[in-house]
Amino acid sequence: MASSAARMAKTRSMPSGIQLQLQPSELELLVSLASDQLFRREFIDPKMPGFKTDAGQITKAKEIVGRLRAALEGDAKRALTRVAGWKGGK
Repeated sequence: MASSAARMAKTRSMPSGIQLQLQPSELELLVSLASDQLFRREFIDPKMPGFKTDAGQITKAKEIVGRLRAALEGDAKRALTRVAGWKGGK
């Protein structure tokens, strides 16, 4: 007989997209943690005996961390444009 977790996995579908509202400081913390974890998986874990690297996951993780950083930078730029006279360094 199939376990309850296996039954749930079959009947539950993943949403096509997830929206989440975070404060910039919360997003900054998550980006920092994700970046640290990515570094560990890319450079430290491969030195462990028996570890198998998944290059596809590393590449995807780098893209996601980059998107999160871009979101942070975009938020910072929007905040700075509220300051009178600031034109993005032009």
